[in-house]
Amino acid sequence: MIDILGVVTLFASAGGGGSGGGSGGGSGGGEGILALYYAEGYFFANRLRQVVPVPVAVVISGMIMIALCLLFISVWYIFFLILFASGVGVHNGIIGLIGRFKNMAKVAKRDLDIAKRGDAVRWDEASIVDRATSVFMKFQNDWSNNDLNPMSDYLSPDYLRHVTLMIYALQQMNRINRMSEVVVKQSIITGVDDKIGSDRDRLDVTFLAKASDQLVDNNKVLYTRKGEFIETWHFILSNGLWFLDGITPSTTDPAAKIHAMESFARGNGMYFSSNWGNLLIPKRGKLFSTANFTQYTRIDNHIIGIWDSVLVQLYTYTASQNKFISGVSLASSTVGQLLFRSRMAGLSWMIREVQNGIFLE
Repeated sequence: MIDILGVVTLFASAGGGGSGGGSGGGSGGGEGILALYYAEGYFFANRLRQVVPVPVAVVISGMIMIALCLLFISVWYIFFLILFASGVGVHNGIIGLIGRFKNMAKVAKRDLDIAKRGDAVRWDEASIVDRATSVFMKFQNDWSNNDLNPMSDYLSPDYLRHVTLMIYALQQMNRINRMSEVVVKQSIITGVDDKIGSDRDRLDVTFLAKASDQLVDNNKVLYTRKGEFIETWHFILSNGLWFLDGITPSTTDPAAKIHAMESFARGNGMYFSSNWGNLLIPKRGKLFSTANFTQYTRIDNHIIGIWDSVLVQLYTYTASQNKFISGVSLASSTVGQLLFRSRMAGLSWMIREVQNGIFLE
């Protein structure tokens, strides 16, 4: 009768060595590794032959080799299956997103044709896209240089004030967001709002572009991302020209939006952004010192404004896929105790301690 326990014990000892053998150096390369596995296999088979008859040893060895091969193939099959599924998911996600915008463009095209009947010059599609694309490229350049002066030529007064505060916040942190190698791959009108009898018409233009997006903090690069992105730019008509009035990234999650915070911002003369990425995530303090600036680390429901002559930011902060935090940031010169309460549809905020510009609730 075959001693199965003995066979298993032999197999375990033949594959022994543990982690302690991993520090002997790598000069042997692949040949050394193959020789090692050959020696282990030879040792196991030789010991097995001494325990059981040769025919049985051959069968057992063959079964073990087949099992190991199947295991190896299964692992790689699962790996490539996951890789393939991820690739298909990303592809379908992008194609699905573009498809959604194309459906919006069909509706916008219909509305645009109707608007042309009243004013063919104002609603000329080619002129609109040219203006929007020109604004897109100018803004990337001026934003990258924290240069507000040229922005009054293409930003609405309201959005110019908002952008001014955002750049001010970046400057307080000694940061700059550099956008380079910007290329517009596609631009389509995805929204038309013709206010008859008014010079405050609105429209949306969605851009598919690629760029090198770099965030610099105190002359140190925090991240560099290269690739494509989709954004919808909102324009408002003023004195016969289209001015940029806001930007919505395609990564904005409607489910994450807190409408009470938006109402609070409007009611207090502040500005609200549903999605603000991670440009203003601090790098100091217990909470933010470990911020890794991944796709899951971001600021949502961002409020920015001036309160008692101090630049104030309120926002929700997603530290990871499962960690959600609310917070407030004040100017770095503000140190001390501050109490601030606001009831926003059941959401209560309290600033308890402000130190080095960071508040944690």
